[in-house]
Amino acid sequence: DSLFQITQEEFSDFGPYQEELEEAAKYIALYFPEEMIQQVTTFISTFQYGSIFNQKDKEFGVGLDMYLGSDFEVYQLLNPQNFPAYRTKKFEPYRITPNCVKAFVDYKTPPHIGKNFIEQAVYEGKKMYLMDLLLPTHHDSLKMGYLAGQIEWVEDQEENMWKYLVEENVLFSSDKNDFQRHYFNEGPFTTPFGTESSPKAGAWIGWQIVRKYMDENPNLTVNELLQNTDHQAIFTQSGYRP
Repeated sequence: DSLFQITQEEFSDFGPYQEELEEAAKYIALYFPEEMIQQVTTFISTFQYGSIFNQKDKEFGVGLDMYLGSDFEVYQLLNPQNFPAYRTKKFEPYRITPNCVKAFVDYKTPPHIGKNFIEQAVYEGKKMYLMDLLLPTHHDSLKMGYLAGQIEWVEDQEENMWKYLVEENVLFSSDKNDFQRHYFNEGPFTTPFGTESSPKAGAWIGWQIVRKYMDENPNLTVNELLQNTDHQAIFTQSGYRP
């Protein structure tokens, strides 16, 4: 009851978030007319889910208790193993729409297990390219789920990161436990690039590859991109070399 009262007070006017979600739904309808979003449902998740996409009812679900602000004192009392600081810092209301769209993108992108780093990077890049299409007015940092300064870091270090991946023979590494954990999983940073780096740098690189690929193939539709599971060919044909 207390949590319900707190969320009702914090979100006494859900209108601005509703409008943002409806705007995103228009872009979803534009690119995926079969996926018309019917409604937005808010709920109390007891700190389980921030945003979901309900495929059956075509609705966004928003767990309001996951958007009470990074300084909400209860977050500090939760198990730090499941709620580390880098995660709770993102529990801000302005992330509701990007997170809901990400839930939709995860549903819409056919699962694919990359055989090596570059395949996984392109797979993650395809998801991020969808975020571009569905959230054209949002900053890249929100699409990536980054904190302040993190998008600037990857942009500044793009060439150095690529050089490292080439020199250390990471691009075609097939050790999934290694490349998945180090370059694509959520965390405070990307381990091989140091503690000052941004997290999920592999996904960001994959995003740049797919952007380049789509620039080189302007007649391709988004559905054709999603259906193309030859991620190695996408990389090759992109001509990506920072």
